[in-house]
Amino acid sequence: MLAACGLEPSDAIQLFLQQVVAHQGIPFDIRSAERAPSMAELQVLKRQSQQRDHRIANSVDVSKGQMLLLRPERLRGARVRWPADGVTQARLAVSVVRAFIESHMEARGDSRTVRQAVKRVEKLALDTQLSRVAFTYDIDVLAAIPVERIAYPRFHEQQWPRVLARLERKREKFIASQARRKPARGR
Repeated sequence: MLAACGLEPSDAIQLFLQQVVAHQGIPFDIRSAERAPSMAELQVLKRQSQQRDHRIANSVDVSKGQMLLLRPERLRGARVRWPADGVTQARLAVSVVRAFIESHMEARGDSRTVRQAVKRVEKLALDTQLSRVAFTYDIDVLAAIPVERIAYPRFHEQQWPRVLARLERKREKFIASQARRKPARGR
């Protein structure tokens, strides 16, 4: 079930714990297991949820850079244009991650969550295979990090320049490898 949502069990647990903190308790109602809801009750809940999602999707213009995060399978018939290609989806993912980091910064949440997210983005950007894809399709993975909003001097003085230098070395190697391949293809 978690894999279908793109989550690892540890990510799901982390999300749950963050919601417990945000709600100051369990983030959902706990009901007695005495009576399971009937199929008719479940259908009503499903229809209400779908109608809510349709109202949201029809009222938001996502073309102007706003983020709309709803499950596509629940929006059949809504006027939402979902990215059709992987490059657009990757760029959307970068924007989503940036919004996640910024929301934690604005909420003055746990600074460890922000640092961990920044570290994950850095790790993804510096991954050899992922960086090749990013260079090929001009996807700026590091744009997910709101550098201008990070208030740690050590980040700006040491960590960020080091990441940029490592990424630039990878870019130079990538460009050199592409240049070597072009003559071989022309034979």
